[in-house]
Amino acid sequence: MKSQLRWGFVGPAGARRDQFHETVRRSESGASAPSVHPNITPLSQSDVDAIYLSVPFDERAILVERALEHGKPVLSEGPITADPAVANRIRDLSILNAVPVAETAEYQFHPQHEFVLELLRDGGIGEVREIHAQVSAPLLAGSDDDFDPERHDPWVAGNTVLGSLRSLVASEPVDAVGWCEDGSESDAESNFSGLLRFPRGITASLAWSVRPGYGAGYVVLGTEGTIEAPHAFLPVTSGYGCQRVVIQTDSSGRRRENYFDRFDTSVRMIDAFADALERPRQLPGGLDDIVANATTLNLVRAAVRRTAPTRQGGRQWNLSRLA
Repeated sequence: MKSQLRWGFVGPAGARRDQFHETVRRSESGASAPSVHPNITPLSQSDVDAIYLSVPFDERAILVERALEHGKPVLSEGPITADPAVANRIRDLSILNAVPVAETAEYQFHPQHEFVLELLRDGGIGEVREIHAQVSAPLLAGSDDDFDPERHDPWVAGNTVLGSLRSLVASEPVDAVGWCEDGSESDAESNFSGLLRFPRGITASLAWSVRPGYGAGYVVLGTEGTIEAPHAFLPVTSGYGCQRVVIQTDSSGRRRENYFDRFDTSVRMIDAFADALERPRQLPGGLDDIVANATTLNLVRAAVRRTAPTRQGGRQWNLSRLA
């Protein structure tokens, strides 16, 4: 691991810049975030080893591509793109220049997620059959004092949520159906549901609501029990950060609760990214996830886009398959 990784922060001054400086200070690998750059200056600076990108969603892809062209590794705050074509172009550019890029997959760096993955690998609930996830967007958007509109948009924040579900199944979906209650597929104020079908007959459903509620987690159903993580998608760094719990129930109805204290994933992400620069490996939120998340999200979005009104005024389910 690089002991003195020099970070360049690309984004506006303010709370996020200050938070990143503090994260670097607490990490094992970071030396500094040299300065604040609201433009592309650090993408070519010789005293910058890696870029932390904290800009609006619609600016990320082009800045990532420019950074890779300058040979700078990039850690992006949030999803880079929801377009599979752009994701593949970034992957090709990263491989061509031998420079890594990753998104901050905060949910997958939490000890709770690692605990669930270990339970599944050890057959804690037998074979996985279904996963049901429910997300109330206002919870993801943060508290009133720390509101992040991107977390409210299903076609941005949904990217990261789907990445977590994919990691639980450990395979890629083959087709999907989607349904939009109101609005259109391009409307961030829409409520939608998607159902993904994976190999081995596994299904994963995601219900996304813009209405206030207390839903930001998932349930995994297996042949010998269930796993519930009701707080899995709550932002760990916002006012909604809280203790996590994983509830495991076996086929006899015996219930066991495993608690995890509030945990800031940011330091772990910074150190894991720095370590991957020295010892190349796939990270949560890395190249494979960037492409697969965009592809999966596009699969659901395509199904929702093709929905047609029913007599009841709703929208019917439609099938979308990977080519």
